[in-house]
Amino acid sequence: MTDVTTVDVKNQFCTYWDGKISWLERLCLTSVRHAGFNLTVFTSTPQALRDELPDFDIVDIREVIPDTHIAYIYREQRGGLRVFSDIARLYMLLQGRGIWTDADCIFQHDVSTQASHMFGWISPKRLNNAVLYLPAQSSILNDYISSITALPLRSPWATLRVRLFREIEILLHGNVPRDAGRSSIGPRALTYFVIKHGLQDLAVPPDVYYPVLEYQSHVLVDADDRECRSLLTHQTQIVHAWQGTLKGLGALDQNPVVGSFAASELKRIGL
Repeated sequence: MTDVTTVDVKNQFCTYWDGKISWLERLCLTSVRHAGFNLTVFTSTPQALRDELPDFDIVDIREVIPDTHIAYIYREQRGGLRVFSDIARLYMLLQGRGIWTDADCIFQHDVSTQASHMFGWISPKRLNNAVLYLPAQSSILNDYISSITALPLRSPWATLRVRLFREIEILLHGNVPRDAGRSSIGPRALTYFVIKHGLQDLAVPPDVYYPVLEYQSHVLVDADDRECRSLLTHQTQIVHAWQGTLKGLGALDQNPVVGSFAASELKRIGL
């Protein structure tokens, strides 16, 4: 079990996962360690995940977010697991549990962790939070957490339509959105707070963490890996693999075909 007081944050990654483990999660989680880092996987079903990943450091998410936290209200809603994860990563950062990585990030080589903050652009105007580090005592992290846990929740980072809908909900005594997805507390909120605190120049370009965009995710499992590899550059450190989209394509139901980027990555790290 992770001892928070002795964690070397810059050598430690953390993530959250609930559910079955496919070849993709196994690949991504193993790739973190293959790149030379420690990894802790937080979950609400620790024993089940230990059975799936006996060689990994598995910790109950309740050590980070107690059962009484507002995050569990979102978790029970449609799309709420993603919102719960958005909240969990911020509390892991607050507690110094390590640098956050989504469980669908394939670590490449020479992953740099020495920057004061870690986040990356996915488009000219939007950051993503699949790889994230904000210092535990930073003003941006405290501002971010206090805003997304406020009651009632208001979302100045959201679209005008969502903000107006929230005001109506609040008038009807809706302290939290009835639809978790409307909270937009992930990438959209991260972008808002990074700009608000004047930290946007610290963001890395898209090809560092997000060389493959969501609509391109099929190239990760195509039998010919050339299109996928053409998207990677000498700057690419991590490949975010878009688990939800690959799952929707049925690509997680069986091992990737020989010749695909995913198959070669499994071979590279010895799986």
